[in-house]
Amino acid sequence: MKTVTESLLEKGITLKNYGSGQHRTTCPNCSATRKNKTDPCLSVTIDGGTAVYFCHHCESEGNSFTGKVSDNFESYRAYEKIVYDKPATVQKKVSADPDKYSDAIFNWFLGRGISNKTVSDFNIAQTQKMFDGKQRMFIAFNYFRDGELVSVKYRRAVNEKPYGYSQEKGCEQIFYGLHLIKPDQNEIVITEGEIDAMSVYEATGKAALSVPTGAKSEYKNAAEKGFHFLEDQRALIDSAERIIIMSDGDEAGRGLANELSRRIGRDKCFRVRYPQGCKDANDVLLRCGKEAVLNLITDAEAWPIRGVHGVLDYEAEVFEDYDGLSFDPLTTGFDNLDDYMKIVEGQMSIVTGIPNSGKSEFLDQILMNMARIHGWKFGICSFENKPAHHIRKFLEKHVGLPFYSDGPTPRMNKQQISDGMGYLNKYFKFIRYNDWRVATPTIDHILEQATLLVKRHGIKGLVIDPYNELDRPLDRETEYVSMMLAKVRQFAESNDVHVWFVAHPKKMVTMHEEEVPVPTAYDIAGSARWADKGDMIWAVSRDRRDLSKPVEVHIHKVRDKYAGQVGCVYFHYDRLTGRYTPAVEPAQQYASPTVVGQAWYNQD
Repeated sequence: MKTVTESLLEKGITLKNYGSGQHRTTCPNCSATRKNKTDPCLSVTIDGGTAVYFCHHCESEGNSFTGKVSDNFESYRAYEKIVYDKPATVQKKVSADPDKYSDAIFNWFLGRGISNKTVSDFNIAQTQKMFDGKQRMFIAFNYFRDGELVSVKYRRAVNEKPYGYSQEKGCEQIFYGLHLIKPDQNEIVITEGEIDAMSVYEATGKAALSVPTGAKSEYKNAAEKGFHFLEDQRALIDSAERIIIMSDGDEAGRGLANELSRRIGRDKCFRVRYPQGCKDANDVLLRCGKEAVLNLITDAEAWPIRGVHGVLDYEAEVFEDYDGLSFDPLTTGFDNLDDYMKIVEGQMSIVTGIPNSGKSEFLDQILMNMARIHGWKFGICSFENKPAHHIRKFLEKHVGLPFYSDGPTPRMNKQQISDGMGYLNKYFKFIRYNDWRVATPTIDHILEQATLLVKRHGIKGLVIDPYNELDRPLDRETEYVSMMLAKVRQFAESNDVHVWFVAHPKKMVTMHEEEVPVPTAYDIAGSARWADKGDMIWAVSRDRRDLSKPVEVHIHKVRDKYAGQVGCVYFHYDRLTGRYTPAVEPAQQYASPTVVGQAWYNQD
């Protein structure tokens, strides 16, 4: 098994390092014959286990040198490629030949408005399975990809519960109906169940896909593992112009639709509005007829992202609010902090503090808590922490032991590091700018990368740390900050991602020796617009004269009252592990006489 590094070296591509990010080097195809042999004309982009390379000079000469290499494991630890089981149950495809079981299955589908032709086109089969202590006949929904049977789902041909749903264990989770999709199909309908996909095909003659596992109401905090079927067909999804999401009209269906649209990209997603009394495509087929199903797809509405929309455009979001699927604020993992600040999807937090106050360290603790409690995944764009250094800090918080130690406290061992990195790899992806000649850190490029992370990995949080490292016009910074924060907020709202934006304050005036006021958003370098744009604004402060005193977290602004309130919370910081714990002593004894602007914000 070859690594990306080994594959690149085999092609003659030599880099100074093989970490994730953008690289420039000489081209093995053309540099040796050029006058300027040292020109770094070859661009290489490494993202985890994949690298893409492209020579600008070869392209200009009409002799393309480009390609892609991949490995099957991360650089820190070898992972074997996942080997899925194949379906083992013996099946018999239903047919028009005289067979009491085939007839019963055909009749069951006819009762759902689905013809024999559609049943045959979807390769419906029958099989015997044990159920309630007896051998019973089951319908087999066969999942094909590229002519190969990949998985099977079973259910009884009955209309009353229990339906006896089951799937072949250990098989790969892929879309249902792939065998009928045309390679150049520019409109794809995604349903919640196999019957709904068959109903769309019955009504329109066009193939539709079904997710393999139905829907769950907790998609709000869903991890990545349930969406392999989407990544398996990422090329198909990305090439389509319109994606019609026809999940069920209940709470779980709305949760699935929201997560699918987030991961696909809402700019190409459309949704349907079911007639009264119908909750899915099969209901519409049975109650309203084939033409009504076709009209649903033809009249599908674009997902509301920008521009002007009517009240009914937000019907799904209102019901999500009612069902607790959108605006339910999430715990930070600290009971004492939750009274003042909880995390809300689609919002932007501004984090500030003087240098070495611990603002980034405390933010890391919140991210670790969110990953552990809610399964959130994060994109990290940190200019002040190299990924290896940042990972060491995350490891200390995760393991609870120092990475380095020259005292009595033992350091973590290599097995703990390896296991810890496996855990962290599930939740954290890094956006890096290793080569300024390829890409400069602009807010537009960061948000483009973050959008890819939403689609590919389902991130729910993005950290940009700090603002002053971004490429920006210094002669009109106030105007730029306003425009930039508007873009970040639009990204957050459109993708249901919480963005933490770390920004340094301007040079603070020292009131007494080594005593500095707690900065507010109005103290952030560049513009007072920070104070206007943030949904939440908080600062981290500590007394540099007495490090035994707790760290202070000052919540300066909370836009929505259900997410918190203005106030100050205290924490103890363990320098060995980087962990924070709530300070349980009376807060009054820690009140800082230098806090400025404690009442400068009221809740909106």
